Amino acid sequence: MDDISDDPGDVTEIPPAERFARAVVAVHKGQIEKAEGLLRSFLEDEPDDPDGLHVLGIVCFQQKRPEEAGELIRRALELRDDDPAFWGNYGAVLNELTLWEQAEEACRRALDLAPGYPDALTNLAIALEELDRLEDAGDAAEEAIMSRPDFAPARITLAGIRHRQGFMEEAEATYEEATRLDPGSPIAWAGLAAVRRDAEKYPEAEEAARSALERAPLAAEVHHILGTVLRAAGKTEEAVYAFEDTLERNPGHAEARLDLGQALLSVGRPEEALKAFSHATSLTFAAARAHAGRAEALRLLDRGEEAEAALAEARDLGYED
Repeated sequence: MDDISDDPGDVTEIPPAERFARAVVAVHKGQIEKAEGLLRSFLEDEPDDPDGLHVLGIVCFQQKRPEEAGELIRRALELRDDDPAFWGNYGAVLNELTLWEQAEEACRRALDLAPGYPDALTNLAIALEELDRLEDAGDAAEEAIMSRPDFAPARITLAGIRHRQGFMEEAEATYEEATRLDPGSPIAWAGLAAVRRDAEKYPEAEEAARSALERAPLAAEVHHILGTVLRAAGKTEEAVYAFEDTLERNPGHAEARLDLGQALLSVGRPEEALKAFSHATSLTFAAARAHAGRAEALRLLDRGEEAEAALAEARDLGYED
C-alpha cells in the first residue's frame, strides 16, 4: 500500500474502505495523528460503521482522551454488541475514567463472548482491585497469565495486587518477570522499585526506579517513585529534587507536594516546606495532611499560634495525630 500525504485533499479521493484499511495500518505503525485523520474522513462517509467508531475510540484513548474514546466505543457497541474486543476496550476506557463497576460489567461481557480473553481479564483485575476485591482481582490476573503467559500487563497487574496484599516476595518476582517480558515498560520497573522500597531493599529499589526513569523521563509518577525510594533510603536531599521534578511535570500531584514538604522539613528548610504544604491544602484528599504539615513547619518557624490553628484545621478534616 502506497503512502499518502496528510493533505485532506488526498484523503477524500481515496475510497472509504481503503481509507479505513490505511488507518488500521497507521495505528499499527504508531502513526496516530495520521490514523485519526483517515478515520474521521472515513466516518464522514460511513458514520455508522462500528469498526471505524471502535478504532477511532482506540486512537482517542491512546491520545489520552478517554471521554471521547468511551463515547465512540459505546456507539460502536450500540451498532454491534457481540464483539469481545469492543467490550474489552470499553472496559479499559471505563477503568481510565475510574468507573470501576461499569468497567467490571464491560469486561465480563467481553469474557462471556470470549472466555480466557487476556486483555479483558487484566482489565477486570484492575477494576476489581480498585473495588478492593483483591482476591477476585488476583484470580482474574492469574487467569489472564494462564491464558497468555507472555502477556506483561497481566503480570504487572498481578504484581500490584500482591503488593497490596503484602505478599512481597511474590510481588517482586512477578514484577521481575514482567520486566523480562517487556524490558521497555516503565510501569513494570516503577512497580518493582516500589515493592523493593517497601521491602527495605533500597539499592535495588533505586536501581529499578532509575531504570523506569530511563524509559519514561517525562513521567511525573516515575519521578515520584524515585523520590519515595530516595527518601526511604535516607537520601533526602536527592529526594527533594525528585519531588520537585515530579511537580514540574504534574503540578497537581498531591502526594508529591506532601512528600516534598516532609522532605524539606527533614533537611531543615521549613519556609519552603510551608509553601509546599500550603499548595497542597487546595487538593481535597490531601488537605488534612497538608494542614498538619503546615502546623509542623510553622512550629519550627516559632509561629506557635498559627501552628495551633493549622493543626486544628487538620483535625477538623479528620487528621489524627
